[in-house]
Amino acid sequence: MQERYVGKFLSSEEIVHFLKYEIDELYRVREGHNIRQTKKEVLDKAIKLLPNNVFLSQKSHGRKNRRMIYQP
Repeated sequence: MQERYVGKFLSSEEIVHFLKYEIDELYRVREGHNIRQTKKEVLDKAIKLLPNNVFLSQKSHGRKNRRMIYQP
């Protein structure tokens, strides 16, 4: 998780990497599954569980990927 002026955040690429390689193997996204849909569901669930601390932000340029921002 990188720290910036707004708090800590995970970029879209970091979220995908985490879902594919860093979490327990039981919960990893497997080849052939839709990683975009899984990422969307994970981000939506994080917002529901931590509504005052987790926010979504979309890049204003490029591919307009979504990133998750955590503010304690």
